[in-house]
Amino acid sequence: MSENTIPLEQAQQWRSNWKASGKEWIQAQTDGLQGFLVPGSDLSQVTGENGVDCRIYLGLTEPGTGGVAKVMLVAVGSDGKDLIDAENGYYIYDNSSSIPPNGDSSSPLN
Repeated sequence: MSENTIPLEQAQQWRSNWKASGKEWIQAQTDGLQGFLVPGSDLSQVTGENGVDCRIYLGLTEPGTGGVAKVMLVAVGSDGKDLIDAENGYYIYDNSSSIPPNGDSSSPLN
């Protein structure tokens, strides 16, 4: 199995949490969500799955405002469909962390 992958069931739960609580979660953030840090290994692996694009999904580790926001990356085939099939080497990647606190204070984007 590749690095930083999550099972489909976990991704589905995080998506469900986001759909139910994402707006509420964002409004409750006192530091303000600015972006995400995504490890280069995740990017390399998802692009190495022979997809033509990459789709990024938002998720929350817990429902409500207490969870951690996550981004999940999946390869997308030439037919526009997500390539999610762990048995055939198509994974869901996540080892993301939010900005803040994992940002670059000297970045011109801050």
